[in-house]
Amino acid sequence: MSDALRDKEHEDNIPNMGNIYFYTEGYIKSRLEVIQKLESKILATLAFSGVTLKVVSDLPNASKLQTANGFFCYSCLLLKTFSCLAVIVAIVTLVLTIRFKPKVSAISPKEVIKKIEWLKVKKSEWQSFVFKNWYSMDEDIQIIIKNKGESLNKALIMLMLASIFYIFNVLLSTYYG
Repeated sequence: MSDALRDKEHEDNIPNMGNIYFYTEGYIKSRLEVIQKLESKILATLAFSGVTLKVVSDLPNASKLQTANGFFCYSCLLLKTFSCLAVIVAIVTLVLTIRFKPKVSAISPKEVIKKIEWLKVKKSEWQSFVFKNWYSMDEDIQIIIKNKGESLNKALIMLMLASIFYIFNVLLSTYYG
């Protein structure tokens, strides 16, 4: 931080307001980057889910065991169905997460400009106002991160289940096929 900013802080009679302001600014930026990274992972997982659904839909419905023994074995068909359902649940979860647009409580620059009295305040008062605004934003951001993270984890669990069902189907149809 520059000496001029420190001197200005002391003039405004709020020690370390500049430090608090700059720290909070960096913190909020890092939290918003976390949200962007989560959204990228969600989109990548959604793309992978679409490919997985195509692969799973091509699984065999039956094995030769069914016809050789003269009875109908539903194992392959059930495993294929469970695989498809797990992928569909993952896709729906991801799409709903992408569509979820939470409100972040922040005062827009347009609203700030409308308040003419802000043009007359001391720098530390202005930084204090912005800090308080960011403080309330942080709660909203944490909720967004939690919701998106949980949804991504649920979708990944569903894809893992689909993969397990897929492997059992392939093994069953290969072993008895």
